[in-house]
Amino acid sequence: MDDPYKKFERKPDKLKELQGTDRPDRKQKDSIQPEKLAEVPKPPAWMNNTGKKLYKKLSQLLVDKKILTTFDINELETACHEYGKYLDFEKELKKEGYVYDIMGTTATGEIFVKCKAQRPEVALANKAQENAMKRFKLFGLNPTDRAKLNIIEEEEPEDPFEEYMKRKRKK
Repeated sequence: MDDPYKKFERKPDKLKELQGTDRPDRKQKDSIQPEKLAEVPKPPAWMNNTGKKLYKKLSQLLVDKKILTTFDINELETACHEYGKYLDFEKELKKEGYVYDIMGTTATGEIFVKCKAQRPEVALANKAQENAMKRFKLFGLNPTDRAKLNIIEEEEPEDPFEEYMKRKRKK
């Protein structure tokens, strides 16, 4: 069921500007603008090793693209940790198998395989992957979500001399 209050959520002012629907009388006053990070922060000590490797890789990528801000660090840390847990569970399941035998005994005391059951690690791995994917969406780490981000690349100011030379060549 859809959230009845979702239609009342405010659109960010930047999104309204991009869509051409912004109005000065409806601008949010004193909206908080997070600071974009210039360098990659260290992964937290509590994060698992697999998550740390992914964190270093992704955070560098997001800093280079000027996407990662001070407000986003916790989400990225959690996403990488959850994905690390998912990969660790998958390694374990590859060794142990995805199912195990449930044994039974007959009236004469003979042991037999009653049925097979899914290991608990399968559900834990699925949940960790689901949690990670929800958070990765926030950073546009798949094509569909990336299209929804509306990232505006900041243009670097041109060298005045280069600009002058371009105009000269056009004449």
